[in-house]
Amino acid sequence: MMQFLCIVIRELLRFLNHSFIMQEKVFYAIVSAIVIIGGVGIGVAYDHQVAVISSHSSNQQMIGAYHLDLIEVMDANYNSSVGAQPRYYEVVNGSLQSTSNITLPTHTKITVTITSYDMGNASVPSQYLTASGILNDKVLAINGTTAMGSNTSESWSTNMTSFPASKVLHTFTILQGSSTIVNIPVMAGYTEIASFYLNSTGSMTWQCEAACGTGSSGWGGAMSTAGWMTGTVYVQ
Repeated sequence: MMQFLCIVIRELLRFLNHSFIMQEKVFYAIVSAIVIIGGVGIGVAYDHQVAVISSHSSNQQMIGAYHLDLIEVMDANYNSSVGAQPRYYEVVNGSLQSTSNITLPTHTKITVTITSYDMGNASVPSQYLTASGILNDKVLAINGTTAMGSNTSESWSTNMTSFPASKVLHTFTILQGSSTIVNIPVMAGYTEIASFYLNSTGSMTWQCEAACGTGSSGWGGAMSTAGWMTGTVYVQ
């Protein structure tokens, strides 16, 4: 477009050089035409650039990672008869939200950060002591979320696949029917970071697979209550 404008201006100047007299109105008409044509050219170029930038930004948003932030606390008030129970919360825009329904994107890298403000351990079936369904089957475990003298000799951060039963108090497990899609063992007093993809849409179940609730089995109370130790994951 700019090359075309240069040619037009050059020819107009050549015409002026070979003309004896040009009326003032004609001169201004030519100048106006040059300005208008130039403006159109610049406008087209600008619109094209904006379109490219917008398209690029949209693609970046589509392929960027999605962050899921979860906090697990040990002493949420369940009701007057049961008392304190553990509970997962989702952190959204700086506030704690219920985890009864968690919405996640499909075909997108999801990075989850789980911070456990808890102590002790719970009975966990052996298959849930191993991380699965996550990138590289590795969880970055960062020690020291809960300040306790007993954890000062532990490694501050490490990548883990298998977790010791003596330290696992909860899990964050995503299930599709009876199939385990994602399993992240959660150690008390740690912050854990892992990434995964969900490649099919629909509803799934998230569940803590550690018996951390009430009753003789440990599966009462929070374990069976949506927004506490279980809930629904909507993938869209």
